[in-house]
Parts: sequence; C-alpha cells; structure tokens
Amino acid sequence: MDQVLMDMQRAYMLELYHEPLHAGSLKEKTGSATSHNQSCGDIVQMDVLVASGVLQNAAHSGHGCAISKAATSLVLDEYIGKQVEDLQQITFETVKELLGIPISHTRHKCAMIGVKALKQAIQ
Repeated sequence: MDQVLMDMQRAYMLELYHEPLHAGSLKEKTGSATSHNQSCGDIVQMDVLVASGVLQNAAHSGHGCAISKAATSLVLDEYIGKQVEDLQQITFETVKELLGIPISHTRHKCAMIGVKALKQAIQ
C-alpha cells in the first residue's frame, strides 16, 4: 500500500478514536451486549435495534484503543441497514479491509471486539 494512503488511513483511525461513529446508546433497542478484551482492557457496550431481520440501528460505548474504536465505528457504519445473517459473516478479514491498514496478530482482538459485541447483541 502506498505510504501516503496508509498515513491518511491512520489519521482517519485517530479521528474515529476521538469522534467515533454511532457512539452512545439506544433508547429503543432489541438487544445489548458487552465485550471485554482481557489482554488490553478494551470494553465495548453495544446496543442494537433489529426489526424484520435487519439491523435498523446500533450504538456503542466503552473505552479502548484506536483500533477497537475505529473498527467498531466502521463495522456499524457498513452494516446498519443490512440483514442480520450478513452480520454473522463478518470476519477478521472483513474488519481489516474496512480499516485499510495492516493489523498485527497481537491486535486481532482489538479489531474484533466490536464485532463480538455486535454478534452477541443480535442474539
């Protein structure tokens, strides 16, 4: 990947860290879940609103690193409005593609914590 593009994507990740997309909680929700990454202390609280098999809305809160907040923001931005069955197909590769930067093996759990909370909340 071109260094300029990588630098731009990293800057966007930091922006999402400071101002995450879909941050907060939902007043009207059909499910919620909390996911905790024991290795680094990241915590994501996820609220979802599902109707007719579609993720109508979602919001997240908690604390974590730039990767966990950016990944959670981007996953929600991509999947709100999609079928719940599509959410079950989200993998590490999906998240890595949304982030647009290389993610080391040690940061795998950081990138996936929001997905874990999302999948638990839609159950």
